[in-house]
Amino acid sequence: MAARQPITVKGFLIMADGSAKPIEELTKEERENWDRERTERLKRVMTDYYRQHPEEYALLEDAEPNKNYEKRV
Repeated sequence: MAARQPITVKGFLIMADGSAKPIEELTKEERENWDRERTERLKRVMTDYYRQHPEEYALLEDAEPNKNYEKRV
């Protein structure tokens, strides 16, 4: 059997104007903005998930139970 060719993957970011830009071509400022937005979205999504599934949060290693959970819901 012949050796397979390596796979090449390129990541693109969809910009605000709808254009696609290769991730490796982002400017420092664009990369910082992308990192910040991605981090904020991840925090929001994970917070929403664990609010809906407190039993999953309780299973996390080193997780402290949130004493104020009932008050927020």
